[in-house]
Amino acid sequence: MFLKKAKRSKGQVLIEFTFCMFIILLMLWSMVQIMGWVSRDPVARRQAHHDLLRSGGSIGQQLDTYFYEPIPLNAIWMP
Repeated sequence: MFLKKAKRSKGQVLIEFTFCMFIILLMLWSMVQIMGWVSRDPVARRQAHHDLLRSGGSIGQQLDTYFYEPIPLNAIWMP
């Protein structure tokens, strides 16, 4: 009788394990995406500032804090 219960719940354990692994992989993938989005904007900002400084513009242009427009992060799905 005990073996019949073990065989019956074996499939349930497999399904639950698969579902948990899918959720964990989804969470890991989303963390990687978020880290990519977070690092993309500062890198582009640094490159734009470097280009502005190397362009030989006036001091006023080099000291302007609004030399850069942030990139869209695509973090929200819009239909």
